[in-house]
Amino acid sequence: MLILQIVLFFSTCDAVDFHYSLLNEFQFKPYSGPGAEIKQRFVNCKTFQLHGNMEQEDRRSAFETFRREKSALLLSTDVCARGLDFPKVKCIIQYDSPGEATEYARRVRRTARLGERGDSLLFLQPIEMDYLKELEKHGVSLAEFPFLKILDSYPLYGHKHVKKFVSIDAHP
Repeated sequence: MLILQIVLFFSTCDAVDFHYSLLNEFQFKPYSGPGAEIKQRFVNCKTFQLHGNMEQEDRRSAFETFRREKSALLLSTDVCARGLDFPKVKCIIQYDSPGEATEYARRVRRTARLGERGDSLLFLQPIEMDYLKELEKHGVSLAEFPFLKILDSYPLYGHKHVKKFVSIDAHP
């Protein structure tokens, strides 16, 4: 079994709650209704949430349970960017960029424990491109993945040209 723990950072507790609810709707479960082949492949791991508006006991429980899972996704705010030990996290996704480059590095270090390597993905909107210059000042260089090329590799419900449905100009 592939061991893969991922932490996905959002800037607000509301964003964590929204995406957690959305992903839980598409958890892997036996399903035979319309769209079954899509729903069953969407999320094939347990999903957890962690943010400052949760009760302390709920945060502790989410943290401990996530740590024990072999494959899991944790949706979080910066509440888990420092001070928590995630030894099996191999990927950090930053859906919202942190305000400071030092916070970016703090989040990414979640994957680099005890000489281990990990991956990180940062989503930026066109208006946020200056953020890359701030990261470079801190010794961080990133490789760009063109958005339309990525979308073209994931056909939407069997359509071959996803870019007809999504416009970067329409969604800045």
